[in-house]
Amino acid sequence: RVRSFKPDVALLLHAYHCAGMALMLQEAGVGVIVTSLRGTDMNEMLDQPSKLAVIAKTLSVSGAIVVFHEQAADCVKARDPSWGAKIVVIPNGVDLPDCHIDYREKLGIPASGFVFVVVAGLREVKRPLFAVPLLAQLRQRGEDVFWLHAGLELEHDETQRLHCILGMYPWARHVGTIPHESIAAF
Repeated sequence: RVRSFKPDVALLLHAYHCAGMALMLQEAGVGVIVTSLRGTDMNEMLDQPSKLAVIAKTLSVSGAIVVFHEQAADCVKARDPSWGAKIVVIPNGVDLPDCHIDYREKLGIPASGFVFVVVAGLREVKRPLFAVPLLAQLRQRGEDVFWLHAGLELEHDETQRLHCILGMYPWARHVGTIPHESIAAF
């Protein structure tokens, strides 16, 4: 199918999990293979020799390697200096537009409250609910903290955990999806 489609560029979002695809794309003559090393590759797999060997195969056929931070670039270069010339750093951060919606007021959150916002689809691998028990400890100490989730409910088990949290903690809120231009409102 790849040969019939003939893409000029292929973006692989995980070096380890896309190793087979990378080799197939190379064999199919895809012009440029770009591999983005994300958290799983960087934080879990580079230090495992058997997985590093698989990642190395992907990176060897990649025309570019995208990482999200200079430290990540240094980490990759330390594994194989020849990869350094292929690395491009593209930060995860974005500039946010001005927003005139006041979600705090809309949700009844005082201006003095400290709001933790998770903007992500509910997927266990992203651990969007991780901070809630820690924030509960802060609340017990009298801190005026709030937790908000903005995003889709994607995984059944994680959605059940979210609704359990919402039932336990009135300072935890789920607002669903919000327009991009409203993201700075928190």
